[in-house]
Amino acid sequence: MFDPSLLILVCSLYMVLLLIVALWVEQKAATGKDVCNNPIIYALSLTVYHTAWTFYGSVGKAASTGLLFATVYLGPTLSALLWWLILRKMVRIKNTFKITSIADFISLRYNKSATIAALVTVISMLAVIPYFSLQLQSIISTFELFTRTADAHWGDLDIGLIASVFIILFTVVVGVRRLVPTERHQGIVVAMTAASLFKLIPFLAVGYYVTYVLFDGFGDVFNQFTQTASNSTLSSGRTTPSFYISWITYLLLSMSAVMFLPRQFHMSVVENVDEKHILTAMWLFPFPD
Repeated sequence: MFDPSLLILVCSLYMVLLLIVALWVEQKAATGKDVCNNPIIYALSLTVYHTAWTFYGSVGKAASTGLLFATVYLGPTLSALLWWLILRKMVRIKNTFKITSIADFISLRYNKSATIAALVTVISMLAVIPYFSLQLQSIISTFELFTRTADAHWGDLDIGLIASVFIILFTVVVGVRRLVPTERHQGIVVAMTAASLFKLIPFLAVGYYVTYVLFDGFGDVFNQFTQTASNSTLSSGRTTPSFYISWITYLLLSMSAVMFLPRQFHMSVVENVDEKHILTAMWLFPFPD
């Protein structure tokens, strides 16, 4: 497989490239050029929803429960159909009351209660800890998979530590180095757009290779699957009440997550510069799914 040093080098170049893109956009913004005022950039930035753990979770669900994994993508697609009614109102509220976080948004409903805002902030921070741990675990697992090593270490350094340090530096340099809370972060938005394209192109390439090179089209893929032992195992539980309850639960959670996860709220609401961009996001965001 890949040499650990080579993999670290490639990942570092990718991270540095994202940082360069973000700083370039910030420099343009300082001169008055609004790079983010583009519906396509806005729509693609929302794909921050698709993280490494989303991929691993989808693959795991597909292997263990069949089409239940589709709810992770079907939920956001259904939610996007309602964005012109719901998300547009959230953006207008943000513009009117200068909302900068989901804590501000929720506390506004309770007369800008500082207690509610603090409670939401604490809950969000506590919820992010295990979520961030899952993201790091997916990075570590991928490193071990590509290098075929028993542990994710490069010399005396842990890969999880390296990834954490870069995330912290990226956040400080591009995100929180300024003290104006209402200031937009155009660098982060464009960097996330670049990352989404970087992820989308390899996925499309791998999908084409698997579907039309390893197999003879979608029909052949599904036909071969019906002949495997996994098909009968996954089909056996599709008529039970728990199966439908799981579908509804996953669907509702996915519909909510795409708008109310802190990172999603920030990208879709706080960083929105024109509510008309939502019209483009309604079809472009679900398209890669």
